[in-house]
Amino acid sequence: DALRSTLENSLIPAFEVSCKKMFEQVDATCRKEMGEYIANIQQQFESTHATLALGLR
Repeated sequence: DALRSTLENSLIPAFEVSCKKMFEQVDATCRKEMGEYIANIQQQFESTHATLALGLR
């Protein structure tokens, strides 16, 4: 019973906090990287589109 109490009151909450922080970091990194990727793709698209538009003139 003491083990269960220790797990429920200390270990499990600490593990949950650690997991929450880890997933927040993963989320922030994914959002940052995805934003950079989208900006890069958009820049490539605009560059290709501009070149194509000039070629059609």
